[in-house]
Amino acid sequence: MATTDEMEDDPVKLDEPRGDIKSCLFQMMNTYGRELCFILAVLFTALAALHNGSKENTLEDPDALLIGSGNTGPPRTRKASPPKKFFSQTSFVTDYYLGSMNHLVGLLSEKEVSFVMYYAPWDATCIESQKEFEAVARYFHSQIFFAAVNCWWPEGECRQKLQPDSYPVFIVYVRHSTNIYYKGLLVKHYMIAFLDNVLNPIKRCHHEKEILELQAQHEGVLVSYFDFKASPEPRGYKQFYMASLTALNIDPTRRLGFGIITTKKMALKLKVTFSSTVLLYLWNGTEMYPERNVNTMNILNWAFKSLQKAHLIKWVSPSQKKSRMLSEVMENFPTLVLFTPRNLVHGISPYYDLVREVVLDYYNCNSSIYVASVIQKLFQRRQQAEMDLKELREKCSIVLEEQPHNKNKINDEPGLQNSNTSEVQDDKVAQMVSAVQKQQCKSLEVALSYYDFGFPSTQFYGDFHLNFSGLGCRVNTTLKVLAMDTVQFHTFPQHLGIDIWKKQHQTAAMIFDVKKETHYLLKEELNKSTLMDFIANYTRGLLDRYLRSVVRETQACTMTCGTNSFCVHEVTTASFKRVIMNPNKDVLLFYYSSLCGFCKGAFHIYLTVARYFCGVSGIMFVRINGDENDLPWEFTVERYPTLIFFPAHRKAESVTFPPSLSLTTVNLLQFILTNAQHGVRWQAATVMCSKKCVKQNFLNSLVEIQHHYIEHRILLNQILLVQRKFDLLQLKSSRSGKKWKGLEEVHQNQILKSYLKHLVLSLREKRKTIAKVKNLQELLKNRLGFPLIDITHQDLKTFSLQNKTFYNRQLEVKKQAKTSRSSTNSGRYLRNEKKLKKDEL
Repeated sequence: MATTDEMEDDPVKLDEPRGDIKSCLFQMMNTYGRELCFILAVLFTALAALHNGSKENTLEDPDALLIGSGNTGPPRTRKASPPKKFFSQTSFVTDYYLGSMNHLVGLLSEKEVSFVMYYAPWDATCIESQKEFEAVARYFHSQIFFAAVNCWWPEGECRQKLQPDSYPVFIVYVRHSTNIYYKGLLVKHYMIAFLDNVLNPIKRCHHEKEILELQAQHEGVLVSYFDFKASPEPRGYKQFYMASLTALNIDPTRRLGFGIITTKKMALKLKVTFSSTVLLYLWNGTEMYPERNVNTMNILNWAFKSLQKAHLIKWVSPSQKKSRMLSEVMENFPTLVLFTPRNLVHGISPYYDLVREVVLDYYNCNSSIYVASVIQKLFQRRQQAEMDLKELREKCSIVLEEQPHNKNKINDEPGLQNSNTSEVQDDKVAQMVSAVQKQQCKSLEVALSYYDFGFPSTQFYGDFHLNFSGLGCRVNTTLKVLAMDTVQFHTFPQHLGIDIWKKQHQTAAMIFDVKKETHYLLKEELNKSTLMDFIANYTRGLLDRYLRSVVRETQACTMTCGTNSFCVHEVTTASFKRVIMNPNKDVLLFYYSSLCGFCKGAFHIYLTVARYFCGVSGIMFVRINGDENDLPWEFTVERYPTLIFFPAHRKAESVTFPPSLSLTTVNLLQFILTNAQHGVRWQAATVMCSKKCVKQNFLNSLVEIQHHYIEHRILLNQILLVQRKFDLLQLKSSRSGKKWKGLEEVHQNQILKSYLKHLVLSLREKRKTIAKVKNLQELLKNRLGFPLIDITHQDLKTFSLQNKTFYNRQLEVKKQAKTSRSSTNSGRYLRNEKKLKKDEL
């Protein structure tokens, strides 16, 4: 605490202007004045910025210059530039890029069939589907009117009227009928097949074989009888026709076919007595529509509900969004999935029809003759298609060669649709190929551009599998069957570890059992015989679990000690057992996942430790991607990262790095050295040791092996002593002539036998220890890299004198040797003594 005297002596405190009111006011005015100036500067800057912005807006809008115009809102934004054409000028698609609808509505009312695409020019899906839509327009330009409307332009009529939630939207307009939304894949081959069904929604059936042909093409067929002789438009025909078109909204690939009967004779054969009677043909029977009045939506609801109950195999097309389409089937039933190309343009997928044959036979519980006839029809249809395709290729070879000339002519004159303007330049082609054949060749060209046809081998068709028919009704593990187009969804089999492009005809079959968490792959060539065996072996539990391994290109791993470049080998499902189960090497396996963030930091520690063991031949450091490679259950882990050590010669005694222990370099090194074999420890010690350290360890090993030889000599002497004692007891017992030994003698014999056995085991362990020390010496010699003559006898003597424990143990050995000498004969002792000296030398 300061005193008053101290304050008087302080000149600074005495000179302070305390209590001066004018000076205080001046300081306050100065402070507040600077703050006020700063605030005014900020306000003037903001006003200037707003004024400059309003000037720029007046260049776009002259009305903004008017005083009192009420323009007090936020600054106006610049107008968007007008849209550009989405399709080219020579395209067959009429592009309404400004979003106008009035002219389009007039054209839609004039054209019989129109296909309109509503797009947004910035949407990625619209950009991808632009070429596909244009290719479809080129294919159907003479039959269908194609248009595209920009439904994103804010000032356009389309945006104001329709306002779609997503883009693109495809709608087919059929005059005097209904509008059909296309919800299939945005691929030209799928769109062409869809429009074919729009142009020809119903097939006329004259014979029962034609109905059977429809059943071979579709999963179900709706057939109705209409008497056109009695009326040009029979009752119910319009509703049936509307149903055939409306069904394409939910069934763009036509699972449900439509056919009509026009003759009374054919109707009587099918036991149809009334006109407008609707029949649904399924694989397991025929159903009749229960109502007399034909209603479009009622017919479709009834037909699809029955089809859903009776379907055996169907195509699935997973969307690019999250969905439970596959899990809803696979979670409840084991499922056979067929991966094969699907060619809708030509109307046949050979491997799909083959699987349908097998599945129909699999579910033919009552040995139905009708089901057998469908199976036979599928087989005949596939055979006939193979012959027709071969013949059509030969006929269309000239047309396919001349097709580029025709395309150029069409592109030059896109507006002409008259038959007179499509003159064929080559007269030979015009004479040889009719109009129908031209259309067939055109569709064949499109079909082959999607995928070349591949037909399965027909090496087996007979009664070999007599017990297969109706197998699905005799077992509890009934299979559901799905099919997937590998051209569009090739990533699915690839992620399952199937290199689908190397499979014959890009076709594979796999059974998924989600409840057992297993799946099985048909490894043989897919045909009727192998597929039947595959399904039958699954029901009997004879299949081996397929271990998935994603195929990736990996670079060769070359490890060079002492350099910055260091790597570990990547293990897959195929190479797992060969690498991990190597009996002569310790293996440390690192499980990781590409989605695991902590795995990258842990792998850095793993690489650091692996670098320490560079040059050690008895251990391997490898890693495996657990997400992409399935392993047997005993090698599967539940968390990433996980490290498992597989010791040499003891693979069943694998050890996992403790999860409770932090993963550090020191802990991992301790974990490896604790579980590694002796050779790996020695090599690691020599690798991590300097030359001086190695020399010191070599001298230690020389002294240590001397200790072991002395202990070996003691054990030999003890064994000789016990053996001598045991011989004396046996001699004494034989001289006494007693038939029965006393309890004391029996007990003494047992003690000697047990002790002798203990000594023999100790001797064996000691010899193993001596062999290990010798191996260590060899490793140290190789590590030293110079002649051992540098380590002289004097160095060894000097080192031995420093080791007091060595001489203490020698004194104990001499005492024990004197005791053993008194108990043994001198000749045997001298021989052992000479041998011991030889060993010491």
